[in-house]
Amino acid sequence: MLKSVIAGGIPCFPEFDFSAYGFDSLFGLITSLFNAVEEAVEEIAGEEEEEEPELNPPPYPGDDPTQSPGEDWEWRGQPGSVPGDKNGNWYNPKTGESLSPDLDHPPPIEPHWDWRAPDGKWYRYYPNGSLELKT
Repeated sequence: MLKSVIAGGIPCFPEFDFSAYGFDSLFGLITSLFNAVEEAVEEIAGEEEEEEPELNPPPYPGDDPTQSPGEDWEWRGQPGSVPGDKNGNWYNPKTGESLSPDLDHPPPIEPHWDWRAPDGKWYRYYPNGSLELKT
């Protein structure tokens, strides 16, 4: 039977043999429990975080939106839309990507293409190759 003694406001268990359970003291037991809970929380948090996919945009399409970005790209747009206008996109049916020219975007955003990645997210794609997730 345990005798709980209060010494300075801290419960003590002088007759309990913590070493029989692999701990040197009550503090050792509490520290071990705390560490186990901390590891479990980190593991759960890690499972919930989505890793950002590696982005592999096509080569930058250039400054002429009337020209196809490559052989697998086709123009899709509203009726009457012509390649390069604001009513359509270059679309790659093999990858699901889209490129939409926004080369006359007003400041502070610089001219760019809007790129729809295979995962469906849209990015601003700048001539220097940098990408900016659109929100």
